[in-house]
Amino acid sequence: MAEQAVDPLAAGEAALASGDWTAARAAFEAALDNGEDPAAREGLGRALWWTDGPGQAIAQRTHAYSGYRRRGEAAAAAHMGLWIAHEYQAAFGNSPAAGGWLTRAAGLLEQLPEGADHARLELVRSERTGDPLQAGRHAKAALQIARRLGDPDLEITALGRLGLAEVRVGAVESGMSRFDEAMAAALGGEASELETLGELCCALIAACDQTGDVDRLRHWNRLLGEATHERRELPVMSFCGCCSAEALIAGGRLEDAERELARTLQIVELSGTRGRCVDPRARLADLLVRQGRFEEAEQILPGADGDGWTVRARAELHLARGEPAAAAVVLERRLRQIGVQNLLAVSVLDLLVQARLAEGNLGAATKAAGALEALAATAETDRVRAYAERAQGRVASVGNAEGGLERLERAIAMFARLGMELEVGRTRLDLARALREIDRQAAIAEGRSAMSVLHSARASYERDIAAALLRELGDESRPLPGHHVHQLTRREAEVLRLLGEGLTNAEIARRLYISTKTAGNHVSSILMKLGLRNRSQAAAAAHNYLVSEQGTV
Repeated sequence: MAEQAVDPLAAGEAALASGDWTAARAAFEAALDNGEDPAAREGLGRALWWTDGPGQAIAQRTHAYSGYRRRGEAAAAAHMGLWIAHEYQAAFGNSPAAGGWLTRAAGLLEQLPEGADHARLELVRSERTGDPLQAGRHAKAALQIARRLGDPDLEITALGRLGLAEVRVGAVESGMSRFDEAMAAALGGEASELETLGELCCALIAACDQTGDVDRLRHWNRLLGEATHERRELPVMSFCGCCSAEALIAGGRLEDAERELARTLQIVELSGTRGRCVDPRARLADLLVRQGRFEEAEQILPGADGDGWTVRARAELHLARGEPAAAAVVLERRLRQIGVQNLLAVSVLDLLVQARLAEGNLGAATKAAGALEALAATAETDRVRAYAERAQGRVASVGNAEGGLERLERAIAMFARLGMELEVGRTRLDLARALREIDRQAAIAEGRSAMSVLHSARASYERDIAAALLRELGDESRPLPGHHVHQLTRREAEVLRLLGEGLTNAEIARRLYISTKTAGNHVSSILMKLGLRNRSQAAAAAHNYLVSEQGTV
């Protein structure tokens, strides 16, 4: 009996459903070998979206749109037009192209009865508007259509989009509950398309970034990791490296996050796309500043102007270099753009308090702290309340007002409950400074605790500030030495290996194609992480550690 021929279109759809992008691509290409078919072009575009990025996917789906139009299939053409509009907006930030395709698709849909693409039309409109209230109205309209049609994929996507809009206007509890419902439905098997989960994860990470809800992200990320897949991996994060990196950061895997962001940045630069939820250049720069790698961050930042993460990284970079006035200029400009009555202003106001205090402008710092406290009074999140407590504690401590120590201690407890390790360390450092003239032993205890937490959080420049404060107080505490080099980054391990060869910083810089200053920063970080005092001990550590652990670094 002859074997029945396999339909390549059906094989491609099955491969897409299982996440086997290579097989899907091969199947749809085989279908096109049999003749031009817009359905095969559409399927090939979906496969390429995961493996080659949105550029190739848009090209294939544009061909599909043309094919459907020639056939007179208005509904299928409208579907393609909406997808292309979405990608131009989300992946490229090309608003004119997105608007053109959206208008064309909307015109086609006017002649058709209500269907799934009418909901998608509202979703694209939602992501294009800069007004979160308007975005929420469009998302709610999409949700209503999806529920009338009984379409779980669209319902899940609309819930995520509505949740993000509500978070952005301060309705945090309601917005995050939308995400919880959507994630439960998606992981419960209601979504038939993996793209649905991918888009939802992107929106969830953007919301958790704004609310600081690290714990919620960690819990959902763990469930994502436990989700089964045919190839024992979950591919939904692969289309957005920033999403993947955020999940890694939430789990404390900073080195893995750095590698993922660097990989994503390379892809972005080659393809001309951008991060869907966060610009990878700005996010990587923020991570580098946190680790005290200022020169590397400075080299990345110019390509990410205007992004909220860029403002944060630039301000922290100015503060680290002793330039509080420059930091205040950057932060005030951002506040004029976004206003002070939404959650996007939280981190900006927090840094502005720090910058104004460093300038010696107590009045301006008090005003910024007051704006943050007003925001906390209306927000439904402990994260904003924790930042407000710290801001008020900082201002009161510098101004010798009552209640400063108590507010800093409350902020520490709140940050600890939220799992925000870095902010715990920073606030303990604030408390140590505040205690310096009041109780030297208590200041030393807080300084030691701050240095330990900041060391664990890989916040090297703030860890060094804590160490300097302890030396000023007459304490020479250092982080406990490591027993192996696993705590070093890959670049630091390379530098340690070259230290073992007796190279100077300049020689290391030439060998690794970095600046002498960056090489020196790496050497300082290595000494601190391994609890070493000089280059001779580092050279000995290179021989002792790298020889025995050569295969692991």
